[in-house]
Amino acid sequence: MSRAEVLAALGQPTTTSTSDGKVVDVFKLHHLAKADPDQVKTFLLGDFGTLGFYEVLATPAELVREYMQRSTVDYTVTYGQDGKVESVKGVPE
Repeated sequence: MSRAEVLAALGQPTTTSTSDGKVVDVFKLHHLAKADPDQVKTFLLGDFGTLGFYEVLATPAELVREYMQRSTVDYTVTYGQDGKVESVKGVPE
């Protein structure tokens, strides 16, 4: 994959530098936690049991939970002399 393709997919990097004549881009990407199946069941039961009123309480709580469990990962992409991806490393903050 070329650098142009990476930039098209991920946008502009947070930083760009060179190391040993190779271009190194760092991208900050946000990842959300996966849905907990038990929590999904609880929400569905709450929705059906309260005829949808549960959404008034659960939606703000879910938004806060997702925000708190969000993590940022720095991905370092190193390109070879030919401009193709040579390595990718991800480091969570």
